[in-house]
Amino acid sequence: MTPTSVQTRPRMPNDRTNTPLLAAEDGLFRFSKDRKNLHILTPDTPAPWKNYFFNDLYYLEIDQCGQGQAKLSDGTLRTLRGNGRLFYLKDEETGEVWNLTSRPLNVPLDRYEAVHAPSHSEFHSSKAGIDACISVFVPVEGSREMWKISLNNRSDRPRRLALFSLFPFEDEPLMKSSSWYDPDTGVCYGTSFPHHHA
Repeated sequence: MTPTSVQTRPRMPNDRTNTPLLAAEDGLFRFSKDRKNLHILTPDTPAPWKNYFFNDLYYLEIDQCGQGQAKLSDGTLRTLRGNGRLFYLKDEETGEVWNLTSRPLNVPLDRYEAVHAPSHSEFHSSKAGIDACISVFVPVEGSREMWKISLNNRSDRPRRLALFSLFPFEDEPLMKSSSWYDPDTGVCYGTSFPHHHA
């Protein structure tokens, strides 16, 4: 039996024929030792690198910066308005503000890593002595996505921080929907009413 010869060509500068290989060579990502999780080492990838979660009612795609589209199946398949899930942290003493997942302010972070796993995604960042970890998943049942944020102060002094989140809520035209927050239950509610049809 004769060995089969395989022809290869050297990679030329700016040769983009094998983007995943190039991205790994450029240090943009790595796989975990068990090859189950993708560790993305920068928010600035050549394209959105997404993870996908779903159950019978809810679909969510999340990229390396925690942004993505959601769909709800309640008899019809509806795309929910807005792709942004934004988390802002403000240092109350210095006035400095940054995003825990880099977007949309794009303030440089000291460290950033997104981890796409089969069941969830995590976003780890560090800025000004504050470590942040955000995780997201879609539960087995229900039309919702679950987010958890934890902060850790690594600096040598107490910190006064304010955390703000911004996320899409209503999926109907603005003139036919209403939403509100109930501080007693800690729940956001929304409703649609029939007038002002588009």
